[in-house]
Amino acid sequence: MARPSFNANNDQRKLVEQLAAFGIPQEDMVMLVLDANEKPISVPTLRKHFRKELTEGLVKANTAVAQALFKKAKAGNVASIIFWLKTRGGWRETPQAVELTGKDGGQIESRTTVVTQDAVKAVMQKLESEY
Repeated sequence: MARPSFNANNDQRKLVEQLAAFGIPQEDMVMLVLDANEKPISVPTLRKHFRKELTEGLVKANTAVAQALFKKAKAGNVASIIFWLKTRGGWRETPQAVELTGKDGGQIESRTTVVTQDAVKAVMQKLESEY
């Protein structure tokens, strides 16, 4: 006996569009879209019957978020302005170069000091006697 073909209803279309807007993976969406036998549909069936909803859900969500960001940037929200200019305006922060030099611009001199055990013991004795 052949499996009955899937027929999407309006509630399922709204659900898939909403899930796509939220960024839910298609592999997870299929668990919420049930066929006539109350079983989850497959990913290929989801893509075949809900192509418009999968595409439009994402576009509508991005549009709404972009609109909110744009409004905040226009209202003077500094974080939104910076984000917009970096992502849409091509602005970037250039790293500042730091140059390290020694005395009078010469090479950096490294000094290594060797501390003996006797020196450490002497300091410890001095500290103990003071406290």
